[in-house]
Amino acid sequence: MKQTKPVVAIAGASGYIGQHVRRKLKGKVHVIGLSRNGDHYQDTEDITWRSCDLFSIKDTEKAVVGADIAVYLAQALKPSAKLTQGNVADRNAILSDNFAQAAKTQGVKKVICLTGPMPNSARKLSSHLKSRLEVERILRAYGTPVTAVRTGLVAEKPEQHLFVTKDMPLKQDVRSVQRIIVPAGNSAHAIAKYYVRWLQAFLRPWVRTEIDEKLHCTIGFLRPQCPLLELTYSPERSTADQALYDITDGLLTDKKQHHRGRMEFRKIPASNEAIIAIHDYVPALPWFVYRYTQAIMHRFVMACFQRHMKQLGKRELMHGKFPEKEKGLNHSS
Repeated sequence: MKQTKPVVAIAGASGYIGQHVRRKLKGKVHVIGLSRNGDHYQDTEDITWRSCDLFSIKDTEKAVVGADIAVYLAQALKPSAKLTQGNVADRNAILSDNFAQAAKTQGVKKVICLTGPMPNSARKLSSHLKSRLEVERILRAYGTPVTAVRTGLVAEKPEQHLFVTKDMPLKQDVRSVQRIIVPAGNSAHAIAKYYVRWLQAFLRPWVRTEIDEKLHCTIGFLRPQCPLLELTYSPERSTADQALYDITDGLLTDKKQHHRGRMEFRKIPASNEAIIAIHDYVPALPWFVYRYTQAIMHRFVMACFQRHMKQLGKRELMHGKFPEKEKGLNHSS
């Protein structure tokens, strides 16, 4: 009886390291190659390509279907939107969290990840190594066995960078990622509601916000009935540790091109931190105007919210006393 080859999904299969891994595995396993541009690659007997946006938990879950082993080589070193706000470590936290959740959901037996060499003292860790160590910790947080391969610096040749097609349309989209301090005992949903109400207090009287019984949020100019942004809560894509909202309407949204725009509030596993992120947002304002007005204002507001949460955490006012701490609000989805 013919033995079936193991199926290995590789995130970052089109990158420099991914190319070498694929060559080593050729003939031994069947590879599922994951890439943002997977549709531009040709399937062979040894590899099946799948397009995957690792910033989307839904895309990532579909991408690893059928895999026995998942190899995580992805790094958010390059901007994946026309405008990207936030640092590499925070973007890496989102990617690894999505990958770990998807591996658990789809029954992947093992995750293999590539990290860097770790010195004996944590004080000697560079920001890059701290991020790689956090990625490893996040991948382990959901129960799937993880093997970490720790290696030194890998130098890529210029001609072997990530595959980019010249005919890809340039979408005028935005990704914004910020990390905040959150004490134990408060869910992502509590953070989301607190942020929306803080926004009204911070930008009063120009901005008024509203949250309805379905957790849909409206951010309005002077009044909620004049919405700048409407956030529609997605219960089927939310969990206790992640509150996800689709950006569905508002004067600041280009509704003709805005198919995947979303805002998320995500707790980082085994930490007192959370990430607030906007993905695939397409502004209504002309790009030049947006770049030097709304984009700068959003970054300023998020920096103020980061400082606000840090101050609350320092005063320990939030432990058990968070203004939006839930009262019996359970999310089973």
